[in-house]
Amino acid sequence: MVKALLIEDDRKLSELLREFLGQHGVEAVVAPDGVQALSLLTQHRFDILLLDLMLAREVRVDGVRQSLTAHEYQVLAALARNAGRVLTREQLLDLVKGEQADEAFDRSIDVHVSRLRQKIEIDPRHPRYVKTVRGAGYLLARES
Repeated sequence: MVKALLIEDDRKLSELLREFLGQHGVEAVVAPDGVQALSLLTQHRFDILLLDLMLAREVRVDGVRQSLTAHEYQVLAALARNAGRVLTREQLLDLVKGEQADEAFDRSIDVHVSRLRQKIEIDPRHPRYVKTVRGAGYLLARES
């Protein structure tokens, strides 16, 4: 029998997938997050790994753990790779969504930045980390 590690944080979906896979000759072991998945990978051998690409990511800001959606994490990662440099919406869209980016006027980046600020900033209205450069874009402030 094929043995799979299923990394999925939605309990109902993981149970449905485990049952479906079992009916098709695949024994699925479920891990609800990356930490448990890494632990299972050190203890067992798997033939296949199934990963929820929308799995929440965790970051630490001022010592506090925050869970981010995949898009929030991708926005933060793109800003971090370019810390101190202004990125336009179009550049962020390209870095986050690549070829799947709809158009240069896509305002979804604004929504992701707003949600990211709600999670990582002490005062989202006066951000310390993710700054808006009016008329230009966004930047991740460098540590001073």
